[in-house]
Amino acid sequence: MYVGFGAILVLFSPFINNIQLFLLGIAILGFVSVHTLVNTSPIKVKVTRKMENVFEGSNVDINLSIENKGRSIGFLELFDNLPKELDLERYMFLRYRLIPESLETTLEEIKAECDHSISKIPEVTLTNVSHRLEISNPSPFDIELTVPWNSDFKKDVEGILSGLDSVQSMALIEKKLLPPPKRNHTIIQLKKNQTKIHKYTLNCPVRGQYRVGSPRLRLYNPSFFFYYETDIQAESPLVVFPELYDIEDLGILSEFPKLYQGAIPIRRLGDSGGFYSIRDYVPGDDFKKINWRVFGRTRKLMVNQYEREDISDVLLLVDTRALSGSGTVIHNSLNYACRVAATIARFLLQTRNRVGVVFYGGYHISIPVDSGQKHLYHMLTAFARIKPNGNRGVASVLGDVRNFTPRSPVILISTLERDITASYALREIMARGYKLTVLAPDTLHYDRERNQISPITYYSTNVNIDNALADVRALGARAIRWEPDTPISTILKEVA
Repeated sequence: MYVGFGAILVLFSPFINNIQLFLLGIAILGFVSVHTLVNTSPIKVKVTRKMENVFEGSNVDINLSIENKGRSIGFLELFDNLPKELDLERYMFLRYRLIPESLETTLEEIKAECDHSISKIPEVTLTNVSHRLEISNPSPFDIELTVPWNSDFKKDVEGILSGLDSVQSMALIEKKLLPPPKRNHTIIQLKKNQTKIHKYTLNCPVRGQYRVGSPRLRLYNPSFFFYYETDIQAESPLVVFPELYDIEDLGILSEFPKLYQGAIPIRRLGDSGGFYSIRDYVPGDDFKKINWRVFGRTRKLMVNQYEREDISDVLLLVDTRALSGSGTVIHNSLNYACRVAATIARFLLQTRNRVGVVFYGGYHISIPVDSGQKHLYHMLTAFARIKPNGNRGVASVLGDVRNFTPRSPVILISTLERDITASYALREIMARGYKLTVLAPDTLHYDRERNQISPITYYSTNVNIDNALADVRALGARAIRWEPDTPISTILKEVA
């Protein structure tokens, strides 16, 4: 802009015979020429990151270290490139209108009650409480707060506010998404051989294997007319593992346990000599298991329970077809399948069983059965990396199933939607004596709420999934639809 303005003055001033404009244009061009050479030459800066792998829904703290290996730098602007799937922690602004129960309710009483109740949720911030004087009585109160975006805190807040003793009714009157803070952007000054650390928090709402990109540096000259821009090669890997649910029990064990030398107690009920717990006597219990000492103290029959000493092999089959990725980035059947599969794998490995997993769809990935924390980390990494692709059905994993331990549990996580090989494949799995369990993550209601599918598509798909699961039950296997709003622990108890 300045160059163009100076050039115009130099070129057109002779036509109007104005030496002052000509000198002004020469001065502007000279000023710009000098400043293009001042503090805009390449610099030597080293950028490193320090961060850890996290689970879905967690925040990762990123420490960005900027080390100046060259001359002193006046103003250095830094932008850290982030994957589009990840975002800085964002918040939603909410304003509720509360109608008090009594005319005598004061602003201080409402504010104190809201402060006490909202403090139970540390992530939610109460920013303001105001009183609206109106002709109608009682006059309403407005409260303003910020809630983490993409979370269930909004429901918790509404439940707390509607349950306040001094509130008769409430209504949401304003809602907006606040822009993310520019914490991956900073302007610093660096002396020679000086190091500064910039910290910011990154929200990880969905599983995946990401690379935090090369930071972009922009060096300004003293007049801020010109700058030198470059990218620093400092990519860093970030793995976001699927969310793990809490479950208390999993009634899926092998009918063909593999007994190893020196059998290992797996902290489940069985018939070994290791004591587990006691329970009330029921008719039919073996008299040898009655705890007579407890009976002598309480005059109540109690039965000893013992640990089971075996190791079961369990195989997980996860549907990764392109169809499993339909829906939103967060709410799709593949994401929920990975979460429940990872939860089951962690529980079984913690109880010293052996677990393997096979992904089928566009590509075939098999992780053999094994045990231990290292194996769990290997499986979690695979769950984080997998993406929806292809259209190969469950029949493509029959080779892995045939080589699996006989009469062992096989857990298939799929809706079986549009899988023409499902009937044949599941019939062969049952014919070989495996204990088949089918879990179908149902995300159709998310698609319907966001108008991503038509009502006709919703109902037809709903019927097709129900029919497919009915065919599975007809084969003698266990099958159930799982709506993600229902706790997975409840579903697993139903399956068992």
